[in-house]
Amino acid sequence: MASPLAFETDSTWYESRADRPPSGETLNREVETETCIVGAGLAGLYLARELAERKREAVVIEARRVGLGASGRHGGFCGPGWACEGEKIENRVGLEKAKTFFNLSLEGFQMVREVLESAKAPMTPGILHPSTYNNPHGLQKDLERMAQVYRYELDYMKTDAVRNVLDTEKYYQALRDPRAFHFDALELCLILAEILKSAGVPVYENSSMTEFHKTGTGWVLKTGQGSVRCRNLVFCCGGYGGKEFRKLRRAFLPITTYIIVTPPMGEPLKQCIRTSDGVSDERRAGNYYRIVDGDRLLWGGDITAFGGLSLEWRTSRALCSGIRLSENAAWRSMAGIPFQVLKPPETGILFPPYFFP
Repeated sequence: MASPLAFETDSTWYESRADRPPSGETLNREVETETCIVGAGLAGLYLARELAERKREAVVIEARRVGLGASGRHGGFCGPGWACEGEKIENRVGLEKAKTFFNLSLEGFQMVREVLESAKAPMTPGILHPSTYNNPHGLQKDLERMAQVYRYELDYMKTDAVRNVLDTEKYYQALRDPRAFHFDALELCLILAEILKSAGVPVYENSSMTEFHKTGTGWVLKTGQGSVRCRNLVFCCGGYGGKEFRKLRRAFLPITTYIIVTPPMGEPLKQCIRTSDGVSDERRAGNYYRIVDGDRLLWGGDITAFGGLSLEWRTSRALCSGIRLSENAAWRSMAGIPFQVLKPPETGILFPPYFFP
């Protein structure tokens, strides 16, 4: 059995809404395939889908259940771009390669949209990026550069327009991405799993890898009860890998971020947030939130590495950090509202997670 993840629980808000089928088949025999994918999160599931579309044989090995890690419990925001600022990418690799990277992110954005649309899954359009300081010229410059250089259109919102939908004086101007959207993170994983099932791609759940080694023709991977012989072995497990990765483990940086979901809030929430857009400002490690289920607030932020402080302390700090966004009484009233912590993601692999002969 796989080692427990930090704060592991099945009783998250996403899980409570999920139409999850019974636990899938466990690998309990030897199988042979062209490509073995370790990890049934977004990376592994999408890779398996791409291979299936190209008629390439593959299996997926998952230590727990589909989407139980970071892929199934993140904030659910989707839009093109990278965590690193565009200007920094340009300075590092040059403009032409930066444009290539952006187009790659745009392709990934379209892949997510296409899968959700194929299942008629809900997507709420619009992501708002407000500034926490007065920066009209800077935002307009960014908007023009995105349009002229990257051919991607954003909307500019003046301070009054931002404060009309977000009841706070701590935000100023904003850029809004009308093409970006927010969605149910776990639902995307489960849709992909159903696509693989229909395509005849095995996804073995509760099948934790115990070791792997190279052979003359490829790789052998072992689990507690079975094994896989394959030509290509691909790791799509982010920071979840353990001692079986040996030296590769030194290149991992497992991090934890924190997401909360409130109970129904009713009128106080409507007074504070008067938009269906997801909101994400520029603070380090993210400060993002969106309305879910009509009158609940999903709110994420803060970051730790290698464990450390308690979950209760961290989530309280993240919540209070957001409450300090405004002196408005409606925002302060959220401090008395109980919340549920979503299982936090541990991600951040810094080494290419694949081995090919």
